[in-house]
Amino acid sequence: MSKKFYTSGRLKRPYFKNPQKKESLFILFNLIILVSTIVVAAIDIKYGTSGGQDGASVSGWDFLRPFTIDSNILMAIAAAIALIKTLRHSIVTARKNNASFMRPFGTKFTNFYFLSVVSIDLTFVVVTLFLAPLRLMHGQNGASMFMGDMFFFHLINPIAATCALFLFNGAAVNRLSELLCYLPMAIYSTVYGVHVLFIGDWEDFYNFTFDGDPFLSTISVFANILIIHYITRTLARFYSRRMVDNTSHPYQDLKYKQPR
Repeated sequence: MSKKFYTSGRLKRPYFKNPQKKESLFILFNLIILVSTIVVAAIDIKYGTSGGQDGASVSGWDFLRPFTIDSNILMAIAAAIALIKTLRHSIVTARKNNASFMRPFGTKFTNFYFLSVVSIDLTFVVVTLFLAPLRLMHGQNGASMFMGDMFFFHLINPIAATCALFLFNGAAVNRLSELLCYLPMAIYSTVYGVHVLFIGDWEDFYNFTFDGDPFLSTISVFANILIIHYITRTLARFYSRRMVDNTSHPYQDLKYKQPR
């Protein structure tokens, strides 16, 4: 990553002049993610979701098969932890000091939150650039990918997560953070490939294996890697630049180390 997005010196003025506004927006975006995920997931478990081939309904715990669902749940967990940490600090710690701003999150949680945002943004990009156009090519309604429960999982939550990231008080994003972002998709791709190509109990609802064609399947895997890489680098650069140029930290003497 380019070094110009990092600094080892004193941080500049807050991103928002009013820290309360920043904190309120951060809480709002995370609440949207958490509440929508819980409500939509509960409805999908009971009534089913379009997670099967050609939009076939999938109910029960089988609805966890799509990466969209998994990434939204992962992001909801990160949002829940962020809300607990933020509200606890605001109610308990900040009130004692007659202040209301978020405590900077540590490196571990920053990595986890960043990883979750990249995962959920991956679903948005893949649906927008791949799955929706693919449906149009087959004479189907591409906009259906953003209807019903997928209105939240494919559109609202990814946007809210990206907005929350740029309000996030955390450590600088380094190369370790970037590498960790590959982990969720790597695990899912392995499980998906095993069930589709070897066990055969899953339908290729993403059409990523191209009916088992090894050549096209390999291209699909590398295409996903490139997409993850692009999303990760882009978000990392914007996030790191914001932390340097328009940091939301109220602690002006806080310093970040330039990653190796």
